[in-house]
Amino acid sequence: MKRLLLSLVILIILIPFTVSAQDDAIKTVFSNVKITRISGFGGVDMSFAMLNGEFGHFMGGGGGLLINSFFVGAYGTGLTNSAFIPDQDQNQIVGYGHGGFWLGYEFNYRNALHPVVSIKTGWGGAETKSGYHHFYDESFFIFTPMVGVEANITRFFKIRAGAECQLAYGINQLEGFTNADFMAPGMCLSFLFGGF
Repeated sequence: MKRLLLSLVILIILIPFTVSAQDDAIKTVFSNVKITRISGFGGVDMSFAMLNGEFGHFMGGGGGLLINSFFVGAYGTGLTNSAFIPDQDQNQIVGYGHGGFWLGYEFNYRNALHPVVSIKTGWGGAETKSGYHHFYDESFFIFTPMVGVEANITRFFKIRAGAECQLAYGINQLEGFTNADFMAPGMCLSFLFGGF
């Protein structure tokens, strides 16, 4: 009886090894995905937006990793001009910047002109002024969707133009301002370098 029990235990232990020997390939979620392009890119990024009813120019940069048509990376941008209002007693934005993660997808990236979508999401900080009093907030969330078109100028340089809208959530330390005051619809222009 002990021999029979021992034989069964050994058989149960060895069955998984014989089954796995027949099929050595490990199956994964991405087993059927063919990677045709892995590369990187980086460049400068400009935005021209309406911020609190005034023209705002943002300048920054970013970069990332391209895998097939997807890209993932990081970005940072800041307001280059203060939203100046002649009336010193009126609330105004004098500094604003944000940075974080950058995700996107390029449709038909091999074509000279092709559409692209992306989302920038991260954290921001701002400085506002009311009269001679300054207020600071460095803890709000930014979400910026973009739809645009890219032009492949060379194999290592492309220009991207699009429409975007910066959305802020969590503004609570800037006197006289709300999340809606930091909604900034506008246009963006990027000059990107990398292996395309």
